[in-house]
Amino acid sequence: MKKTISFFIVALIINSSLLIDNCICQWVQTNGPFGGNVLSLAVNGNNIFAGTDDNGVYFSTNNSANWTQTALNNQFVYSLARK
Repeated sequence: MKKTISFFIVALIINSSLLIDNCICQWVQTNGPFGGNVLSLAVNGNNIFAGTDDNGVYFSTNNSANWTQTALNNQFVYSLARK
């Protein structure tokens, strides 16, 4: 019984380390949005929304190649939520 439990624990540790190695993400610099620091991000389908400090919300429809400022400008946007 002890050998079975020990084997299970070792297998669990190995499996966990393999999952962690496969979950490495990379960030790629894009063209913006310009006009401040990005405080929040949200995705809805192919649209990316970025909340900034003092410049409102920007959105991108082409995987962040271009950004457009929305009507919600001159605002600090600390969080974004999807309905």
